[in-house]
Amino acid sequence: MATLPLFWDDTYLFECEATVQDIRTLPTPGKVAVILDQTICYPAGGGQPSDVATISAAASIDTASSSSSSSSSKSSEIAASGDDDDSSLFIIDELKWENRAIVLHEGHFKDDSRRFKIKDKVLVHIDPDVRRLHARIHSAGHLLDTAMEQIGIHLIPGKGYHYPAG
Repeated sequence: MATLPLFWDDTYLFECEATVQDIRTLPTPGKVAVILDQTICYPAGGGQPSDVATISAAASIDTASSSSSSSSSKSSEIAASGDDDDSSLFIIDELKWENRAIVLHEGHFKDDSRRFKIKDKVLVHIDPDVRRLHARIHSAGHLLDTAMEQIGIHLIPGKGYHYPAG
Protein backbone atom coordinates (compact mmCIF):
# COMPACT_ATOMS: atom_id res chain seq x y z
CA MET A 1 0.00 0.00 0.00
CA ALA A 2 2.64 2.57 -1.00
CA THR A 3 1.72 6.20 -1.64
CA LEU A 4 2.57 7.48 -5.13
CA PRO A 5 4.51 10.74 -4.48
CA LEU A 6 3.27 13.04 -7.26
CA PHE A 7 5.38 15.91 -5.87
CA TRP A 8 8.55 14.29 -7.32
CA ASP A 9 7.18 14.69 -10.86
CA ASP A 10 5.54 18.13 -10.67
CA THR A 11 6.52 20.72 -8.06
CA TYR A 12 3.72 23.00 -9.27
CA LEU A 13 0.84 20.53 -9.03
CA PHE A 14 -1.34 22.07 -6.32
CA GLU A 15 -4.39 19.77 -6.41
CA CYS A 16 -4.91 16.09 -7.05
CA GLU A 17 -7.58 13.48 -6.65
CA ALA A 18 -6.79 10.48 -4.50
CA THR A 19 -8.38 7.44 -2.89
CA VAL A 20 -8.33 6.86 0.87
CA GLN A 21 -6.38 3.65 1.57
CA ASP A 22 -6.42 3.69 5.37
CA ILE A 23 -7.24 5.87 8.38
CA ARG A 24 -5.25 5.30 11.56
CA THR A 25 -6.16 6.62 14.99
CA LEU A 26 -3.29 8.51 16.65
CA PRO A 27 -2.60 8.79 20.40
CA THR A 28 -3.69 12.46 20.51
CA PRO A 29 -7.49 12.70 20.87
CA GLY A 30 -9.18 13.68 17.59
CA LYS A 31 -6.00 13.16 15.53
CA VAL A 32 -5.75 10.58 12.76
CA ALA A 33 -3.38 9.70 9.93
CA VAL A 34 -4.99 9.47 6.49
CA ILE A 35 -3.14 7.33 3.96
CA LEU A 36 -3.86 7.94 0.28
CA ASP A 37 -2.99 6.03 -2.89
CA GLN A 38 -1.21 9.17 -4.18
CA THR A 39 -0.42 12.64 -2.90
CA ILE A 40 1.01 16.02 -3.82
CA CYS A 41 1.83 16.73 -0.16
CA TYR A 42 5.57 16.89 0.49
CA PRO A 43 6.58 15.58 3.93
CA ALA A 44 9.48 17.43 5.55
CA GLY A 45 12.85 16.08 4.49
CA GLY A 46 16.09 16.98 2.79
CA GLY A 47 16.09 20.25 4.68
CA GLN A 48 12.77 21.32 3.18
CA PRO A 49 9.63 21.83 5.29
CA SER A 50 6.30 20.09 4.73
CA ASP A 51 3.51 21.52 2.64
CA VAL A 52 0.49 23.27 4.17
CA ALA A 53 -2.50 21.25 2.96
CA THR A 54 -6.04 19.97 3.35
CA ILE A 55 -8.05 17.02 2.09
CA SER A 56 -11.71 17.38 1.15
CA ALA A 57 -14.51 15.18 -0.05
CA ALA A 58 -15.75 18.14 -2.10
CA ALA A 59 -15.51 18.04 -5.90
CA SER A 60 -13.60 21.31 -6.15
CA ILE A 61 -11.67 23.58 -3.85
CA ASP A 62 -11.10 27.31 -3.72
CA THR A 63 -7.47 28.35 -3.25
CA ALA A 64 -8.26 30.89 -0.54
CA SER A 65 -6.32 29.90 2.55
CA SER A 66 -6.10 31.05 6.09
CA SER A 67 -3.79 34.05 6.32
CA SER A 68 -2.62 33.00 9.76
CA SER A 69 -0.45 30.11 8.61
CA SER A 70 3.05 29.98 10.04
CA SER A 71 6.06 27.75 9.58
CA SER A 72 5.56 26.29 13.06
CA SER A 73 1.93 25.39 12.34
CA LYS A 74 1.48 23.06 9.42
CA SER A 75 -2.28 23.56 9.24
CA SER A 76 -4.34 25.74 6.97
CA GLU A 77 -8.05 25.79 6.33
CA ILE A 78 -8.95 25.87 2.67
CA ALA A 79 -12.65 26.23 2.00
CA ALA A 80 -14.67 24.09 -0.38
CA SER A 81 -15.66 26.05 -3.49
CA GLY A 82 -19.36 26.57 -4.03
CA ASP A 83 -20.20 24.42 -1.02
CA ASP A 84 -21.17 25.95 2.32
CA ASP A 85 -20.81 22.56 4.03
CA ASP A 86 -17.07 21.97 4.36
CA SER A 87 -17.47 19.88 7.52
CA SER A 88 -15.72 16.91 5.89
CA LEU A 89 -12.58 19.03 5.53
CA PHE A 90 -9.46 17.30 6.87
CA ILE A 91 -6.83 19.76 8.08
CA ILE A 92 -3.30 18.39 7.82
CA ASP A 93 -1.14 19.30 10.80
CA GLU A 94 1.91 17.22 9.86
CA LEU A 95 3.16 15.11 6.97
CA LYS A 96 5.50 12.18 7.62
CA TRP A 97 7.13 9.37 5.70
CA GLU A 98 6.63 5.83 6.94
CA ASN A 99 9.44 3.57 5.68
CA ARG A 100 9.96 6.02 2.76
CA ALA A 101 6.99 4.32 1.10
CA ILE A 102 3.84 5.71 2.71
CA VAL A 103 2.98 9.37 3.33
CA LEU A 104 1.06 9.87 6.56
CA HIS A 105 -1.26 12.88 6.39
CA GLU A 106 -1.69 13.54 10.12
CA GLY A 107 -4.34 15.94 11.30
CA HIS A 108 -7.97 16.34 12.25
CA PHE A 109 -11.40 16.64 10.68
CA LYS A 110 -13.13 20.00 10.95
CA ASP A 111 -16.21 18.01 12.07
CA ASP A 112 -15.21 14.69 13.63
CA SER A 113 -18.60 13.16 12.76
CA ARG A 114 -17.92 13.69 9.02
CA ARG A 115 -14.87 11.45 8.52
CA PHE A 116 -13.77 9.95 5.23
CA LYS A 117 -14.11 6.23 4.74
CA ILE A 118 -11.64 3.82 3.18
CA LYS A 119 -12.01 3.85 -0.64
CA ASP A 120 -13.54 7.35 -0.62
CA LYS A 121 -12.42 9.64 -3.44
CA VAL A 122 -10.96 12.87 -2.09
CA LEU A 123 -9.33 16.06 -3.33
CA VAL A 124 -5.94 17.02 -1.91
CA HIS A 125 -5.03 20.71 -2.00
CA ILE A 126 -1.77 22.38 -0.99
CA ASP A 127 -1.21 26.07 -0.40
CA PRO A 128 0.46 27.17 -3.67
CA ASP A 129 2.14 30.23 -2.15
CA VAL A 130 3.84 28.15 0.55
CA ARG A 131 4.92 25.49 -2.00
CA ARG A 132 6.40 28.15 -4.30
CA LEU A 133 8.28 29.74 -1.41
CA HIS A 134 9.71 26.39 -0.27
CA ALA A 135 10.74 25.52 -3.85
CA ARG A 136 12.48 28.89 -4.32
CA ILE A 137 14.39 28.61 -1.06
CA HIS A 138 15.40 25.02 -1.83
CA SER A 139 16.62 25.95 -5.33
CA ALA A 140 18.48 28.99 -3.95
CA GLY A 141 20.39 26.69 -1.61
CA HIS A 142 21.58 24.59 -4.55
CA LEU A 143 22.45 27.74 -6.51
CA LEU A 144 24.56 29.08 -3.64
CA ASP A 145 26.34 25.74 -3.31
CA THR A 146 27.20 25.76 -7.03
CA ALA A 147 28.32 29.40 -6.89
CA MET A 148 30.66 28.61 -3.98
CA GLU A 149 32.17 25.71 -5.95
CA GLN A 150 32.64 27.98 -8.98
CA ILE A 151 34.70 30.47 -6.98
CA GLY A 152 36.85 27.72 -5.50
CA ILE A 153 35.28 27.39 -2.06
CA HIS A 154 34.68 23.71 -1.46
CA LEU A 155 32.31 23.26 1.43
CA ILE A 156 31.91 19.96 3.22
CA PRO A 157 28.36 18.75 2.54
CA GLY A 158 26.12 18.96 5.57
CA LYS A 159 22.47 18.72 6.36
CA GLY A 160 20.38 21.14 4.31
CA TYR A 161 18.09 23.61 6.05
CA HIS A 162 15.72 25.42 3.71
CA TYR A 163 13.13 26.79 6.16
CA PRO A 164 11.75 30.32 5.64
CA ALA A 165 11.89 31.15 9.36
CA GLY A 166 15.61 30.35 9.42
